[in-house]
Amino acid sequence: LRTTVLLTLSISIVLSTSRIVYLLYLIILGIYFFKKLPKIKFILVILVMGLVVSVFLIIGKDIFYKFKNSIEGNSPRIMLWTNSIEVVRASDSYFLGIGIGDYYADKKDPYFAEGYGELTFGEYGYNPHSQPLEFFITNGILGVVILLVAMYFFLLKIKSQNSFAQLIFISVVSFSLTECIFNRQYGVQLYSVLLPLIMMNNFSKHTHEKT
Repeated sequence: LRTTVLLTLSISIVLSTSRIVYLLYLIILGIYFFKKLPKIKFILVILVMGLVVSVFLIIGKDIFYKFKNSIEGNSPRIMLWTNSIEVVRASDSYFLGIGIGDYYADKKDPYFAEGYGELTFGEYGYNPHSQPLEFFITNGILGVVILLVAMYFFLLKIKSQNSFAQLIFISVVSFSLTECIFNRQYGVQLYSVLLPLIMMNNFSKHTHEKT
């Protein structure tokens, strides 16, 4: 089961094209191999990972330019996150949000360009690139509270799971901070399939100790 989960996670991460998830995944793999492998094997694995990443960036030029823009400070995410607050402020619907129907039907997304109309009407149909912020826009403070309550119950359960499950949980949550995961097929799979799987007894600390 663990191998299946790891393969599914790896495929989902590659298809997500999310920079933060790529970085987190590499860090998690590095930590995992550091704990499990002897020093020489660990160094060899890191070298292989570096080679694979280099080839991946050369082949996937779009991903390379995404990282390049982030380093140069040209990423539009900061504008998207800032304008998400402005969308709610302009609609004066802090508690309940503007509603999912209005959000999609009227294209009240947080992206706008100067001279292209009102602040609350997006020209390009971009989402906020943050699941908590999308909940805030569509469902207001109430939606954010519901999301936090759901995460709280996940946290209660994940404390009793092994480090592998905890690292996957951290990856999915971190992914949701910089992406609207429910707007992506692979994001929905991460949340609805992988999270319940890692909460099973197969991934509990007690089971791990027995094995």
